Amino acid sequence: MKMRHALPLLGAALLALATAAAPVYASNGFEPFGTAIDHSHIKYYGLKVVIDAGGAIPADTAFQAMVAGRIMQMPHAKVIMVISGPVIRMFAKSAYIKHQALIDHLATLRKEGLKIEFCGNSVQAVGLKPSDMIGLGTVVPGAFPAIADAERHGYAMVKPTRLVPPAKKGR
Repeated sequence: MKMRHALPLLGAALLALATAAAPVYASNGFEPFGTAIDHSHIKYYGLKVVIDAGGAIPADTAFQAMVAGRIMQMPHAKVIMVISGPVIRMFAKSAYIKHQALIDHLATLRKEGLKIEFCGNSVQAVGLKPSDMIGLGTVVPGAFPAIADAERHGYAMVKPTRLVPPAKKGR
């Protein structure tokens, strides 16, 4: 084959390759890859989840409680929530009135099967004793050993983290 015939063939081959590799766009051009398939109605049966519910502020625990509630909506789900860190203070008997709404929400989840464990190391670190804690949960030696034990029994660990919007400039 002569060189003058090879160049047009090479150009055509490169054009075909580039066209095949290009993304597919929807008819309006602003929806690359089309629309996702909706499987949001699927139910996952028999989940066993341990939630690492460490946090610094009550909003962290509220978010983690929401996640626990959603997981518990799955058929035959088992959920353990291991609470650690500075938020442990809100579970002291003396703090119940201040955090009543969230604690009552967790009490409702507990009635539905949520198991709650308080990190003993966190309890001690904030100057509390197990006898200072409300009867919503069990004080365990530590959060990480409790999570590891749950994993040993087939639970999958999740760590729900709140998304905090970025701070606005100038404030």
